[in-house]
Amino acid sequence: MIRLLIHAMPVGRVNSDEAIAGLMARHFARGEWTTFYWGQSYAGSLEMVVTGAIMKVTGSDVFAFYAVPFVESLLVAGLTFLIARNHVGRDRAIFAGLLVWVFPAAWVLLSTKAMLFYQPTLIFGLTAVLAADSLIQRNRSRLIVWFGFGLVLGLGWWCSFQILFFAVPAIVWLLVRRGNRFAEWLVALVGGLIGASPWLVYYIKYDGLPLKQLAGGQGGYVDHLNSIVTAGLPMAVGGRQPYTERWLTLGAGPLVPILILGAIATAVVVCCRNRVVWHPLFLVALVFVPLHALAAGAFYVGSGRYFIFLAPTVAFCIVSCTRRLSILAGLSVFAALVSGATIWGIRDAYVAPPSTAPVGRLLESRQIRHVYASYWVAYKLTWESHEAVRAASDFDRYPLWSVEARSAASAAYVMYLPIAQDEHRYEAVVDGLKDQSIAYEEFIRGAYVVIIPERNVAPEALGLAG
Repeated sequence: MIRLLIHAMPVGRVNSDEAIAGLMARHFARGEWTTFYWGQSYAGSLEMVVTGAIMKVTGSDVFAFYAVPFVESLLVAGLTFLIARNHVGRDRAIFAGLLVWVFPAAWVLLSTKAMLFYQPTLIFGLTAVLAADSLIQRNRSRLIVWFGFGLVLGLGWWCSFQILFFAVPAIVWLLVRRGNRFAEWLVALVGGLIGASPWLVYYIKYDGLPLKQLAGGQGGYVDHLNSIVTAGLPMAVGGRQPYTERWLTLGAGPLVPILILGAIATAVVVCCRNRVVWHPLFLVALVFVPLHALAAGAFYVGSGRYFIFLAPTVAFCIVSCTRRLSILAGLSVFAALVSGATIWGIRDAYVAPPSTAPVGRLLESRQIRHVYASYWVAYKLTWESHEAVRAASDFDRYPLWSVEARSAASAAYVMYLPIAQDEHRYEAVVDGLKDQSIAYEEFIRGAYVVIIPERNVAPEALGLAG
């Protein structure tokens, strides 16, 4: 129910990041392959393959676009259940799956969106933990499981380096419990190389670009640790709101975050006493902090997308600290209510531009197929118009459309004025056209402004980036 409501809220609108995932899948369905997210040399495109295949079979872009994240969230819940079942039994494991389905709010919100590589990385990480758990619990070697263990870690490496949050504890756990068995690890290595082969081929072809492009970011290691501990981890356990990063109060002042953080702290203590702390799914949280602090983007918390990898650990920790099903049932209801209240509270906090359909109809009536727009408008418009309109962006993710726009007989400018960048862009376009005595027509469609010059004028001719 929460997920359905999200799609009806402003915070559930499709933004350009998600639109690009949909565009990539659409192009894959037409036979176009790309190893990584457009314009990057990292963030593997495996989800594109699945979504594109469904688009091809069903003939519906929209169905595949929304169905794949929904199924992925079910897989995360199912894998969490399977991992927990091996340690706390079936009944309590059901609540682990339920908890990760409804909590925390950041995960619930982001699990409704096509993010291309975050959910697959989480799924592969959990599958690796489950495989390692199987090898330990059964205390016997099954080469197919070792191969699968390596394969999912390799696929995860292609999707994102964040697979390390799961790979490190799982590998260390296996080394400690099973020892250094050369033949088994060799099989796992073969599986890993096969899974990571798209990444490896790209790495060799482009002289290590996937690693080079990760450099940069704001702040140092200590600054990153501060962001993680003070904002990211509280958001991962439901204490802070996504996007706003404000503490969750629900009208009760600091009481709610204190209760949430206190409950999690108590659960951690109980898990330590029960030796659950040595399980790789629990160790994910310990590995996450120092590893994530190394990432270039670790200074940013925002939507909480980097912290969704901790959601299964939180659920596993909670069900490991009590045997009473009535308490777990109450906690599950409370967690769902907290997530629902949190998402309702931020329904307008981060608002992607609204539907571009009115803009698309206007451009279609004027027989204009190419536009210039800022990033947050460009790919959303291109996706929602089913590429009847192709936008060249100031952040160029698909260079062909920029070339087409500049060579077209006519091209329009589209701005969404609530975005400050687009407001400045609008002023620059109008002033530039007037300075060059170029006539233009201006149309308003909601908060969108469309400017159609009498001839195609590229952004650089008006002093704009793109």
